[in-house]
Amino acid sequence: MHENLIFLTSEGHIPDPLPNGESLKQFIDREMGWWNSKINWDPTGQLQRDVVYSEFINRIETNSNINLRDKNYFAGKTVGELCGGAKGGLLCHDDLFSSASERIQIDILASEFAKLNLKEVATVDKWVTCPAEKILLKDDSIDFLIAFNSLDHGWDFRASITEAIRVAKEGVISFDCKGYTDGGSHYQLIVYEEVVNFLENFKYLHYWEWRPYPSHSDDENLRTIEFHWKK
Repeated sequence: MHENLIFLTSEGHIPDPLPNGESLKQFIDREMGWWNSKINWDPTGQLQRDVVYSEFINRIETNSNINLRDKNYFAGKTVGELCGGAKGGLLCHDDLFSSASERIQIDILASEFAKLNLKEVATVDKWVTCPAEKILLKDDSIDFLIAFNSLDHGWDFRASITEAIRVAKEGVISFDCKGYTDGGSHYQLIVYEEVVNFLENFKYLHYWEWRPYPSHSDDENLRTIEFHWKK
């Protein structure tokens, strides 16, 4: 296990066992088993992911006037992503952040992902192994941070949001608020209204709601929170 995870567990920043009853090692083994089964995604799966990313990028521009396709905006900046996955997520999507001076992937599984040595993540300059709930970076060390469909897989969305805003001068985050737990990867109860109430604590933050049903989910009650901040 990576030394960062051992340290954070000993300090109480990572619960072991996790709230779903798994030990940290069991969690890592299960997650990597899933990722290893998805390494060779078929073209259809890749296309679906690209469509979802493109729609998210469009919503960001509509609701915050930030154009992620504008390379001049990110030129010379440090850009990070929270929990983008083994293939680099948005950080490695469609050459979005090619003008950035440094691209950082932050994930509790970062050290495991780096071992896979996938060509898709060749543009990642740095992997930081830690959970979103305790990011091992200094305050405002990232110019722009992004996270998509990931914070709802952790155990404390409040800590994750607080940490994201602490380490990044600006960013955009999106995650599902199911309002129930599924006993698997979504073991944290996240209620939309509770997230909104928490976001109200940040005066430089703007949020909006997206409904994935019926285009991307068969759950007609699913609500997704998305927000942008700039200090």
